[in-house]
Amino acid sequence: MGMIAAVTPAVRKANAILRAKVKPNDVAAMGKVPILFYRDGGLGLSTITFEKLHSFKAKDPTAYLDTLWKCSVMFGSPRPAWSGMMQPVHHGKHHGKSSVMFLPMIDMNPNDVTCVYSTLKFIEDHAFHHDVTPIVTFDQPLWWKALMIIVTEPAESSLRKIVLRLGGFHAEMSFLGSIGHLMAASGLQELLELILCLQCCGSHAHRQSHCSCYPRALPC
Repeated sequence: MGMIAAVTPAVRKANAILRAKVKPNDVAAMGKVPILFYRDGGLGLSTITFEKLHSFKAKDPTAYLDTLWKCSVMFGSPRPAWSGMMQPVHHGKHHGKSSVMFLPMIDMNPNDVTCVYSTLKFIEDHAFHHDVTPIVTFDQPLWWKALMIIVTEPAESSLRKIVLRLGGFHAEMSFLGSIGHLMAASGLQELLELILCLQCCGSHAHRQSHCSCYPRALPC
């Protein structure tokens, strides 16, 4: 299991490294993640409740900014580049660029629930020491395992503070999969086959969702 941390604003570190005599075991001990065995509580989906979704409507004031910038060339006067156009439009506090740091790796199978549980505890412990809210992004298979771990934890557990996010690519695949399941046998797959190759849409009748076909459809 590999981990990286994105910190905003960026953390500045000195490039100078002091010479020291260390042994490989000392280096391995510094970057070691404690392995905590997970015991399934057996609750799972029974603890998940769906709340009412509220409708939010927000108007984007920059929706036609691109069109305005392209039309400004007809006026003949000097105009800024696209980055210069964005600077006078957007105002407010900017926290600066982020920095990416590599965290220790866990030499275990990522699909192992104990590995996922140890990762969540490690991230939560570091977030507690820095007094920040931990936000963790997983791909879909690991996201589901992490969700089952968090929802089965007691209400006073520190893991309940973790904000679990699904990666953007897998979130879109999940959304497309739900549409494919709801629209099964409606002719949607045959309609997609008119604009995409048959291998992208799937040639098997039992495939009711298009989520697994999305990565293959991108090159098409």
